[in-house]
Amino acid sequence: MKWKNSITKQFLVMNGIFFVVLAIGLITLLMYEVSLSRQFVADNLKLKEKEEIVQSIEYEYNQSILQSRGYVAFSNQLMLEDARSRERIINQEIERLANLVKEEHDLKFVNTVTDFQTFYFREYLPQIEVLFEQDAIEEIHDYIINQGASQKIVTFREYVKEYRGDVNQEVRNNIDRLYDRLQVGQLLFGCYVLFVLALLFAITWKLIRKIGKPLRVLAEAAENITKGKHIKLPSFPKSTREITVLSDSFNTMVTTLQYKEEELVGQNEELIAQQDELIAQQDELQAQQEQLQDTLHLVEESKEELEVRNTFIHEMAETLNRQHLLDSVIRNMGKVLGAHVGIILLLDEKKTSANIGLAKESVENYKTQENSVFLQQLKDTKKAFAVKRSSYPSESSYHSSEMYAFDVYVPIIAFNGEMIAYMQFTRFDSPFNESELETSEALSKQVSMALEKVELYENSEAERLFYQDIINTIQEGILLVDVSGKVLQSNTKMCALLNYPSPNRLLNLSFEEWATALLDGVDDKEHVRNQLIGIFNDLQDGDQTFIFDIKHNGYQNVIKVYREKVYRQNQSYGYILVFRDITKEFEVDKMKSEFVSTVSHELRTPLASVLGFTERMIYKDLSEERKKTYLTTIFQEANRLTGLINDFLDVQRMEAGKQEYHKTKEDMVKIVKNACGIFEGSSITHPIHFHVLTDQTNVLIDKEKLTQVFTNIISNAIKYSPSGGDILITISEQNQQLQIEVQDHGMGIPENAIQHLFTKFYRVDNSDLRKIGGTGLGLSIVREIVHAHEGEVWINSKEEKGTKVTILLPLEN
Repeated sequence: MKWKNSITKQFLVMNGIFFVVLAIGLITLLMYEVSLSRQFVADNLKLKEKEEIVQSIEYEYNQSILQSRGYVAFSNQLMLEDARSRERIINQEIERLANLVKEEHDLKFVNTVTDFQTFYFREYLPQIEVLFEQDAIEEIHDYIINQGASQKIVTFREYVKEYRGDVNQEVRNNIDRLYDRLQVGQLLFGCYVLFVLALLFAITWKLIRKIGKPLRVLAEAAENITKGKHIKLPSFPKSTREITVLSDSFNTMVTTLQYKEEELVGQNEELIAQQDELIAQQDELQAQQEQLQDTLHLVEESKEELEVRNTFIHEMAETLNRQHLLDSVIRNMGKVLGAHVGIILLLDEKKTSANIGLAKESVENYKTQENSVFLQQLKDTKKAFAVKRSSYPSESSYHSSEMYAFDVYVPIIAFNGEMIAYMQFTRFDSPFNESELETSEALSKQVSMALEKVELYENSEAERLFYQDIINTIQEGILLVDVSGKVLQSNTKMCALLNYPSPNRLLNLSFEEWATALLDGVDDKEHVRNQLIGIFNDLQDGDQTFIFDIKHNGYQNVIKVYREKVYRQNQSYGYILVFRDITKEFEVDKMKSEFVSTVSHELRTPLASVLGFTERMIYKDLSEERKKTYLTTIFQEANRLTGLINDFLDVQRMEAGKQEYHKTKEDMVKIVKNACGIFEGSSITHPIHFHVLTDQTNVLIDKEKLTQVFTNIISNAIKYSPSGGDILITISEQNQQLQIEVQDHGMGIPENAIQHLFTKFYRVDNSDLRKIGGTGLGLSIVREIVHAHEGEVWINSKEEKGTKVTILLPLEN
């Protein structure tokens, strides 16, 4: 028989085929996983670089836009130069991105950024600079808002944000592809294991068929021979060499049974050894399967780590609160690094921080360690590093043997290269390896960008509050509404008018809601509501105004409403409504009208007397006594006119601050008595009584002006007591001041009019009081003179009971 038909060769060939297939499969699977890892790392590095470039471009444009706005807002040339200097960095980043990307949408982004760069640095900034140098603020506003420059910038920033989101999505897609391919690899491995087992079964089955069937026939023949039967042995010409030899030699079995028995035992032992070898191979395959299971477990751990990182990045992107951001960073970084204790500390004035596993005292110690060796090393190298040290007593707890702690220090570097914060983490089970240091540095860049975003938001919010504070200082109520009447912005004056606590509570109120609150204090609600509705129904450009009365805080006020349309990009955006309180102007106009009428009457009466008596003296022959009577009347009326004119001149000088006072030390009693002497003719119907309750009556005053004050007050006491009555003057000392009280028993003054008595041109709205002449200037002059002497004056009055005027003047020491 030839060697090629031997059982051994066939068995070796089959085993060789089995091992070759097994090796090829394992090598192929291993190469597939290595290829996946390399492709993932290459794609991920490229995406990370693209992401960093896009973030850098976005940041540089944001900084340039902020600096250009600062230039317009603060007229700071350095801000304009800084805005321009960003162009060089943006050019470099565009070139990097153009060399990096090949996809159509990426090239489209490069072209869009290039086009916007040309618009922004070649058109927008020069135009802003030219208009600002010409002090053309309105043209700047028109160029930015109405000509679409602002919209271009907003559109570009939204486009960059959308593209950055696409890049982030590509990173996530790359991770998903790796996970999907790993799952495919696992599926292929499972299929391959099944294939290997099937191949092993096929080889075993084939061997069994080739050997088992002839042996079974020979066994039956041997059994028959043992029983003494004479049979014809079958032949196996196509079987293996060993079976053929066994068949040919079976005829001599009886004589050589012992020898053949031993040979068969040897063959049986050989088969057992081969079976043991197959079992060993199965054990090896089982070990390889367990190794693949371990690899799958590592992949699962990598997936969990990626999920933690994604959660980390997502939480950083979601929050705009600095403290919430720091809490999220320290918590998620602790998970990524497997740290038990950690702290993140901002290197600003506030030393804002967040921690895990630290006591309050420990946190305060970190804030004061500005000269720490490790902190200085971070500032110098700007690289993360690990430290092994003996644990502190508080960390060792109940352990008596020496323990070690492993610290890692991670700097957080801003775009300008400055270290703005750092993180420190501690664990006790194992040191930090290089891979974890690289991971912490990569994540620190994300933290830096998140901190920059929070700072931008806080600056933007501060700017918004600044503008809100500005409009809050406006004394008119301001209401910005959209075309439907919904509130977009307001100020505190408007809130007070609507009885709302703050502008934030007014935001997004509908027209019906804020109009109802406004009309609560209006009597003619339907008319004012129609006026407000007319503002929104009017299609004509320009302002609209209307006036209405409203009761607010217990007082009746007059409000004038102005309306202006607001446009954005030539589209109607809404309306600015200005609610101006014109109560004082309204009252002043009313008092001026009354004053003109009063002055006309006051001037006409003495002039008529002067003209009448002068005409009589010119055209008639009169006796000397009659002439003297006429001249006396003319003199008195001329003095009356002079007094009116002097009052006007005094008010004018006092308002202009040009009134001069020549103060000397005088006895106030004499001043008051001299003023009373002017009214001796009225002493019968209006007797004047003095009560001097102090010896300290010397004051530093302008004698003429104080005489004018008391002349005016006593004159009013007599005029407004038409039925007569006593006038009581009391002089006393109160707290180092001289107090003079003038009390009459006349008509009295209504309570609601007392607070207006010292207002220029004010006359009490009472028919009985208006019958008595006057200009409404006397008490205004009295108050100005008393205040010029560092004194005070006030009035107490009750109708039908009389009026008391009190004056306080500082005593001369």
